[in-house]
Amino acid sequence: MENPDLAELPDHLDTLADALRRVADAIREIDSEPSPRPVPVPKPMPDWLTSNAFAEWLGLKPQTIRKWRVRGGGPSYVRLGYRVLYRRVDVEIWLAERTFKHTSEEKVLGATR
Repeated sequence: MENPDLAELPDHLDTLADALRRVADAIREIDSEPSPRPVPVPKPMPDWLTSNAFAEWLGLKPQTIRKWRVRGGGPSYVRLGYRVLYRRVDVEIWLAERTFKHTSEEKVLGATR
């Protein structure tokens, strides 16, 4: 008499082969899909920034940077003749001074817009 487990083995092998084919098809489908777009990495800030580059880096208009220079409220800058430059270290300090955990800190520290 034949072992009942061995008699069912061909059926199990067919089922296993079908499952493996489905897995292989799924892997091929995943591989054929376009990869997601990479997350853009912000450019590092250079050591020196012009007014326009500083404005662009912050996503602001150059006029805003000029107003800060005239009225105060912006970071320290260096003037070389007609050229105005911002040092990265000054910008980083200025930004750190304007980093808050909640809105009440803005009033205490007297942050300006």
